[in-house]
Amino acid sequence: MLLKILISLGILGSFLPEYSRDSGFKLPGAFYAITPDGPQKLTVSRDTVVFSGCRYNLQCYEAFKRHFLVQRYINQGDLHILLVEQLPSPSFPWKGDKYKVLAIKELDRNGFQLVEEAVFFPAVDAIRYEEMNFYAKFSFSYHSEKRLSEMKKLKSIHGLTKEEFVQMREYMQNELSDKVAEQLRITKTGDVYGTGIAREMWNLTALKFGYSPLTEERTLNEVIKKLSEE
Repeated sequence: MLLKILISLGILGSFLPEYSRDSGFKLPGAFYAITPDGPQKLTVSRDTVVFSGCRYNLQCYEAFKRHFLVQRYINQGDLHILLVEQLPSPSFPWKGDKYKVLAIKELDRNGFQLVEEAVFFPAVDAIRYEEMNFYAKFSFSYHSEKRLSEMKKLKSIHGLTKEEFVQMREYMQNELSDKVAEQLRITKTGDVYGTGIAREMWNLTALKFGYSPLTEERTLNEVIKKLSEE
């Protein structure tokens, strides 16, 4: 609190190193991606980016966090580019190159798309972000708490019929997969087994067909397996 007051009064701002100042970008609250491990919370406040693993009641695990320091912020219309530094934590005792780029696109109060590649650089100036086509890359959906509350009111996967499941599977195979495959050709997601990518595809499909994607991975797999065997 004292630090914020002194900075606001112009007392400390000129003495602090550049990385400690406001990046100029802040998310309007917390946003969540629906992953195989449950919701992943993302906050961007002042000069810090934090990813936290959470339960489906949105209570997050204190120990499971990834922290980044915003070194540079670039705004290109509705594209927000953050050049960040990975900070070590008990969950992620990071070694090696520690700079990377995060790109937020299609941002509104209900959510956005995040491009995060598993590529690190030795310095901020080594990141050639202007050569990266973020709009063509694969991204993960993040949702506001309000949007998640609306999702809870959608149809439950437990009521999914065989006919609907076939339609959803065909949609993923015939329409969504080609688009995703093209995106993945130029995106290094680091998702070796593709579980996060598969979950994102399912989430998009579920929403398109009016179903809530807020389902634990184990339950989702059980339902899909049962319908596939019918």
